[in-house]
This record gives sequence, C-alpha cells and structure tokens, in this order.
Amino acid sequence: MTPENLAALDVLLAEGRRLMLLTSRTEAEMEHLPAPEHVLADRLTAAYHADNTPFSKPDPRAFAPLLADTGLRPDECVYVGDSPSDGQAANGAGLHFIACLHSGIRRPHDFAACRVDAFIDAFPDVVGAVANLEGALRGP
Repeated sequence: MTPENLAALDVLLAEGRRLMLLTSRTEAEMEHLPAPEHVLADRLTAAYHADNTPFSKPDPRAFAPLLADTGLRPDECVYVGDSPSDGQAANGAGLHFIACLHSGIRRPHDFAACRVDAFIDAFPDVVGAVANLEGALRGP
C-alpha cells in the first residue's frame, strides 16, 4: 500500500469510520493483510473472505455477515470497488458504492448497469467522495 493510500485510510479512521475488508479471495490469499505486522492490521475492524463468509461477490449476501457483526444498516455503508461485479453486489445489498478507476482498466461506462455514488480516479480520492456522499445524504 502506498503512503497516500494509507493516509486516506487514516483520515477516514480519524473521522470515526470503521474500515472493513470484503474480498472473494481465500484466507490463504489474503491472510497477510490483517496479520499484526501488516500496515492494515491496526486499520481494519474486520476482514471477510471466501473462507469465512458463506457467499462471495457478486452475490449481495456476501455483505450479510459484515452487517450482522457490526449492526450497521446497508444504507450506512459504502463499498469501494474496482469492478462492475463489486457494484452489482453493493447495489443488491443496499450499500452505497464508489467505483475506483485507479487500475485504468475500467471506465465509467463499464459501470452503466450499477448505481454508482461516485467515481474516483485514485484511492486517496475516497476521502472527498465519502464526504460528498455524506453531505448529499444529509441534505441542505
């Protein structure tokens, strides 16, 4: 993770947000991420993966354990992803969705079948996107 990405996560944490990881990868593929020595260890509230959840994206039920464990409502959550299937899963579960275009592989039109609350060109832009979304939901 780049220092800029970590700084963005730290801003979100300082704002009182909880950060969770939901991936379709297996535990073996991502076990290093929440390991105590990894830079994400102190930043993540929880990590959900193919081996500790009964469903995987794009099935919207992939979010059910996360919602049950946290007590959060879907409309209180934002999922940041980089593929249309991420948007499909978030939409189906009732979560807000931010599409990250950092890889350069996807373009906004690739997400035409999804409800996208914001597009970001690089992950650090998530801080502003979340603030804008929160402001829009609060209203004037």
